[in-house]
Parts: sequence; C-alpha cells; structure tokens
Amino acid sequence: MLLIIVRFLLFFLTLTQGLNTSFPENQPYKSRNATDLRILVVLSDYADKNNDCGNFTSTLFWQGSPNIHDHFLSLSQHRLNVTGDIAGPYLFSQFTVTGNVCGDDVLLTEAVQIQVTQDNYNLKDYNTLVIITPHIEGCSAGSAGVFEDCTLKTAETCSVIVRKCLGNVVTHEIGHNLNMGHAGWDVDDNNVIDNLGDASDVMSFASWEWTTLNGAHMWQMKWVQDEFFVEGQHLENGEYGIGSLDVLVNVPQVYRFPVLDRVAHTVEPLNKAYFVSVRTSQEMPESYRNKVHIHHYLRRYQACVGQGCIQLFQAGQQTGLVRLLSVGENYTFSDLNLTLSFIRWNDNHTATLRIWTTKPFLPTPSSSTQHLVWWWFVVPAVVVVVVIGLLSLYKYRLCWKQGYNNQP
Repeated sequence: MLLIIVRFLLFFLTLTQGLNTSFPENQPYKSRNATDLRILVVLSDYADKNNDCGNFTSTLFWQGSPNIHDHFLSLSQHRLNVTGDIAGPYLFSQFTVTGNVCGDDVLLTEAVQIQVTQDNYNLKDYNTLVIITPHIEGCSAGSAGVFEDCTLKTAETCSVIVRKCLGNVVTHEIGHNLNMGHAGWDVDDNNVIDNLGDASDVMSFASWEWTTLNGAHMWQMKWVQDEFFVEGQHLENGEYGIGSLDVLVNVPQVYRFPVLDRVAHTVEPLNKAYFVSVRTSQEMPESYRNKVHIHHYLRRYQACVGQGCIQLFQAGQQTGLVRLLSVGENYTFSDLNLTLSFIRWNDNHTATLRIWTTKPFLPTPSSSTQHLVWWWFVVPAVVVVVVIGLLSLYKYRLCWKQGYNNQP
C-alpha cells in the first residue's frame, strides 16, 4: 500500500513538472521602459484617386496639435515615442478605388515595400510601414498586417493600411501593430464581445478622434506606472482611492482582479481578469465620462505537456466593457463573489471605491494547474503517507512491547 502511494505521489510531481503553465500575463506587473516606434509613412496614390492625407500628413503625424506623436506619448504615459519619416506620394497605377482594392492589402504592401526600397529607404530602419491610401467607400477605414509587438520587429514584416486620414484610425491601426486587439461591450459578462462599440478606447470602432485606452489595454501594454497599478485580489474589505486614467495623478489608476475560470473538461484557466478604472477625458462621449469603468480581458493561451501544445481557448485579444458605474452604484462580480461600489468623487480626478467580499478570492491564474494538482493530489497523498507511517510505527511499537513482555 505504501509503495502504491509513493508511486502515485511521484506521478503527479512528474506531471506538474511537465506541464507548462508559465503565461506572460501571470508574471509580476512591471511597467515597460520607454520605447521608440519608428514608422515610415508612405503616401500611396491610385490610378483614379489620390491618398486621403496629402499635405495634411506632417500636421497629423508630427506638427499639429494634437498629433500622432504627442498622442502616443500621452496615452502611453511617455513610454512610447513614435518617430519616423514620410515618403512619397507614389503612384500605384495597378490599383483603383473602383477595383477590388479591399482585398488587395497584401499586394499593395508588397508594391509599397519594393517602391520605398528603390527610393533608398531601408525597411530595417523602421518598425512599421503606415501606408496611406485613398478613401474608398465600402472598405474599412484601415487594416493591420500583423497583431504583434512591432517595437521588436521591422517594417519588413509589420505594416498597417490607413484609408481614412483621421487620428483615431491611425492610432487604432498602429495599436494592432503593438499587439492590441479590439475593444467592445460584454454587458452580460459571459466572455462574449457583443460589439466593438466601447467608445472609451481607441481600439473600438466607435472611438472619437483622440480617444485613449481602457484599463485592460493599459495593463496589457504595461503603460501604467508600477505604483499606480494594484492587484486587487490581495485587498481586504474597505474603501480605496482611485485616480483618473486620463491624467497623471498620485493615486492608483488601475485595479486588477484575476479569475480562475475553467474550460469545460479541463483544469486550465481562461486567464480572465477584471480591470477597474476611472475615466474623465473629454475625448469620449459624455455617457462614458466621470464613471467607473469595469472591463474584462481574455487572452488566447496554450497548455503544453512535454513537446506537444494544444490551444484550449481562443478569445482573440479583445477587451470587454462590462459596466459603467455612477456615484452610488454597485456591481457584483459573480465569479469573484466580490462587490464594488462607487462611493464618491474626492475632486475632479480622484474618487473612492468600496470593495468587499464574503469569502476569499479564487486562486489566481498564476496558480494554474500546478497549484490545483499540488493542493488536490500531492498534499493529500503526503498526509496519507504520514498517517500510514505513524500507524505502522505504532503497530511496530505494540508488537515490540508484546514480544518483549512474552520473553521467558
């Protein structure tokens, strides 16, 4: 019996070593260092229409008030410096606004790369190509070639296409080249983004001209200062201060509450978390202003055993706006058994929240499968081994005493 238990224990110890549950999201939060993003803006005319920016390009990207450079500095809290050059305009006569241009992004990008290279621009000197084309009715305002962190890559692989010369369109598409997904609503909090209308975030389809980012995206980008980011699962019941995410204030700006959800028939977490922030920016609809914003964020992830990996859940990289709270309103997170109340405004940019829960939070995603296996299998097995060992010692002691007493 003892041998069986020992083998059982060794089996689960081996399992926990072979299962890779080290997700980047579960590492301790640390804001990123200041980073440069060098872009090459390429003005691209078609056979029957000129690009949508024209002489306005320098104003939009560098010289206007506001402009793309200043906007990224502001929303990243001075952690992303967008610099670069403007090339063109170039005529790409093989494309027209009346042709099938909506599906020609790959061909257009290849043509632009060839043209700028011939014009002595080195794509390796830039992180992203921003291709400005004519505005085309019936096509999206922009599109992104990749959803990756292009600060670590070059314009050989990273690009966006902008068909409408607006600040929010340019910022939105560059956001995809920083690995941000879309921002929508999830009013039922069922992990399904109903639409992409979260107007508090420039990664939605409903954002205003110079909208910033929600708390979930600011966490993803690591653009909130360390001292202003709070892991909420460590908090006790009580009142806590929070400052607007749209200005620099000397109080926490984002609270994160991770959830250990499970995919059906597995013990793997969805890596879901809620993010609480306060928004005061005038660059969003009035219905979003001066409210507590509650978002969730879901990440795609893989579970790996040995050399094999399987993708258990695909949520894209979208953020979901769950609720907007005015003063005096509450929201209860059913999967956290936690209630959040918006108590009051302290001044124009800081407020007070009340947080309370009737039982401890579920284990955080950082615990993952190793945590579950350890507490549900390893620890009970150790207890059983110890108990059996003690019983064996007690039986041996009784037998020894009995044998000693029976000696002649």
